[in-house]
Formats: sequence, C-alpha cells, structure tokens
Amino acid sequence: MDPLRWGCDLRNHQLSFTSLVMIELQELKSRWTEVLDLLERSNRIAWLAYFDGRLSELSEGRLTLDFRDAAKLAGDHDYTYVRKDEHRKALEQAIEEVTGERIDVVEI
Repeated sequence: MDPLRWGCDLRNHQLSFTSLVMIELQELKSRWTEVLDLLERSNRIAWLAYFDGRLSELSEGRLTLDFRDAAKLAGDHDYTYVRKDEHRKALEQAIEEVTGERIDVVEI
C-alpha cells in the first residue's frame, strides 16, 4: 500500500499532497483488543458501551460498528441508550492512540 495520496480540494481548485496511511480493517481487528484495553483504562463507561460492537467495515477513515448481535448475548447487553457523543469520541481517541490514525466511528 502506498502511504502517499493525492487529494483534491474543489473549493479552492487546488491539488494537495498529503501523507496518509490508511489502516485496513483486518489490521484494526488485530489491534482491537489494544484499543478496548486503552478505552477501558481511560473511560470505563465508554468501554461498556462499545465492547460488544463488531467491526463490520472500514472505508475512507470511517469505521462501522455493528451492534445487531449484542441482543443475542445472555442477559441485557443493549447499551444503545448509554452511547453518547463523548463516549464515541473517547473510542475514536483510543483508536488514534493505538493506530496513529484518525478514524470516525459510526454504528448500525
């Protein structure tokens, strides 16, 4: 994978040269335990809200977490109501600290 990528800013009609290394989904999955461990240490409530999300897609710096299987676990694991913007930001920060990349998180 080439870490250098050309970008185009259509508003200013300029080409810009940026250095981006886009992590692949499989690599993020392999480091997910590190992300969750860091999140648990820094924000346990955010960890509880996100620990059972399945990494389903990573495209253009956007990670999709799938929580549809969470209801299948024994007991009540539906933490949808506690997933707040501040918890998502804590998860994104943990991802960035572990991977070195800024990734936005969305959920389904």
